[in-house]
Amino acid sequence: MAEMEYKCPNCGGGVIWDPTAGKVVCPFCGSGFDPAQLQGQEPKQTAGPPATVPLTESTDAALAAARDATAQAWSPEELSGMRQYSCPSCGGEIVTDATTAATHCPYCTNPVVLADQVSGGLRPAAVVPFAFTKDQAVAALQAHVKGKTLVPRVFRDRQHIDLIQGVYAPFWLFDADVHADVRFNATQVRTWADTSYTYTETSFFDVARVGDVTFTGIPADGSRKLDDTYMQAIEPFDMSVAKPFSMAYLSGFVAERYDVDADASRPVAYQRLGNTVRELVDQSVSAYATTDVVAENYSVTNAAVHYVLLPVWLLNTVYKDKTYCFAMNGQTGKFIGELPTSRGRFWAWLLVVGIGLGAVLAVLAMMLI
Repeated sequence: MAEMEYKCPNCGGGVIWDPTAGKVVCPFCGSGFDPAQLQGQEPKQTAGPPATVPLTESTDAALAAARDATAQAWSPEELSGMRQYSCPSCGGEIVTDATTAATHCPYCTNPVVLADQVSGGLRPAAVVPFAFTKDQAVAALQAHVKGKTLVPRVFRDRQHIDLIQGVYAPFWLFDADVHADVRFNATQVRTWADTSYTYTETSFFDVARVGDVTFTGIPADGSRKLDDTYMQAIEPFDMSVAKPFSMAYLSGFVAERYDVDADASRPVAYQRLGNTVRELVDQSVSAYATTDVVAENYSVTNAAVHYVLLPVWLLNTVYKDKTYCFAMNGQTGKFIGELPTSRGRFWAWLLVVGIGLGAVLAVLAMMLI
């Protein structure tokens, strides 16, 4: 199987995406290029079967510019430049460019060897490039652990922390118009008093809230291995800077192919739409003393979905049969991570505190004699 590698137009060396420079750079001669300058190296797209997910025009300009690319399957030339493997430990499905021969699984950190070919799938409409480097991601993780004396040693080990991996995570972005029609029984209460009595007046109202809300780019991650809670915690991603997909952005990183399709992701996205609309409706009637919903109806129209790759720095650590995830938004730097407590370190810390406290009490006792 032939391999595809982006070459520096100046010296012929292999180039990689540099988040700091915001360009594809050559580590050999230092030249930098916009991915568009390397388009001549990309294989031409051949007509393929239509995408399995129908798309309509997005209100987001960056995604609209990439819409036509989404309607094509991966070309044979692109597939020849990619590699897929399944981690023998956790089964995570990972896709990389052809320049990666071996790597560590970003989910369980086990070293794996890449398979010889990749299975088919939709070509992403767009990609949000990494804006934070690995060194910055490592620094964020070290800062998160710093000062936490009860954290197990493995979470402090620099060699382990260096296994943090830049992953282009598969996401579905949903656009939709939501129409809401909600009816309430509501009350207003007025209280006043004179020298003899306190009066309370309760007014009853039939309240209606009818309106439309337009949503653009509501994300739902397309991987079973990614924790939805963590992925939502590091949002938002700024899709205004999304780029039409190019393999050049993947150079030097790992990219995972979706294993949760758009139809399976739709309920997650629509639940987020519904929760937001309900919050807006509730806010609009907050001036009433009480509100009881009599009837409600929500309908979705003009629905569209886009397949994109979003940048995430990811490290999963297994400790005492539990997986601890650290994730950082590769575009904004927003970081989230859970840390365990080592029982050994806890008892050692308690012993040191006890010895110190005992010494202080002994000194005080001597001073009082």
